[in-house]
Amino acid sequence: MRKILSSFIYIGLFSTLNGQIQKGNVSLDGSFNFSTASSNSSSNYTIGSSKEYSFTFNPIAQKFIKDDLSVGVGLTLRTQNRDTKTTYLDLSSSSASNSNNTSFGIGLNTSKYYNLSD
Repeated sequence: MRKILSSFIYIGLFSTLNGQIQKGNVSLDGSFNFSTASSNSSSNYTIGSSKEYSFTFNPIAQKFIKDDLSVGVGLTLRTQNRDTKTTYLDLSSSSASNSNNTSFGIGLNTSKYYNLSD
């Protein structure tokens, strides 16, 4: 694990120190996230459970319009699913629900890079 982490740090530092930040270059970046959660609860009258799944995707593209200056656009796509079930002990009945949410976003950004070694 330590070797893998060291490799990522080395790659991150190397790519930052030797970044191509000249006019005309394009930078592609982004992130991806998947998560899941579940829970169970109980009381004197109910037993409940829920499961949740979430997926997020964030691509980013930047174009260098001058040396050390870029403008770009980022997108966000998120979808979430939640299933809930409750059983009522005194009535011997139950209820269930399912919710699906999807969201989309767009953002503009600009970045200015400075050389700290001068």
